[in-house]
Amino acid sequence: MAKIVIGVTGTKAAGKDEFVKILENYGFHAFSLADIVREEAEGRGLPLTTENLQDVGNELRKLHGNAILAEMTTKKISKLQEASRIVINSIRNPAEVKFFQKQFGDRFFLIGIDADPEIRRERYLKREGVKPENFEKDNRRDLGEKESYGQQVKKCLEMAQEIIYNNGTLEELRKKAKEVLSSHIGIEKPTSQKEKES
Repeated sequence: MAKIVIGVTGTKAAGKDEFVKILENYGFHAFSLADIVREEAEGRGLPLTTENLQDVGNELRKLHGNAILAEMTTKKISKLQEASRIVINSIRNPAEVKFFQKQFGDRFFLIGIDADPEIRRERYLKREGVKPENFEKDNRRDLGEKESYGQQVKKCLEMAQEIIYNNGTLEELRKKAKEVLSSHIGIEKPTSQKEKES
């Protein structure tokens, strides 16, 4: 079982995926709760729009409990016995955080990724097929829905042990990731040549 498990939560278009890619260069095996949702949506023949994915994720939590995505992801992780470093992306509900805390104990460290709304909006609009009016709606829904089974990213960020503000360049994000890994996780050096040279 993994010795280090980093959970990643964060606001829409803050740079969670880029952060996870950086961690992969440090030998982390990446998992995402969003993958469970995508697989379910694809199985239903639904277009992979943000709204559809939000709806499907909410439905799964409502039907099977708020921690269902975390439970299903943990089953996937358990099959990777040799991995000592795991990163889990797209945590959006406090029940998911609590499940991982219980499952992994002090091996679990939750990191939040955030950025200024205008910067996130600019990044979001660069994505294929999105409309300007979608950002406000998707962002508002992502941050905190009223239902307990909904997305509650704001609450998840409040549970994070460290928050990285990604308002700058990719190089700046790399530096912040290195600082967090060194000071909080005890990891000093990347395992990939690409990250060593950055």
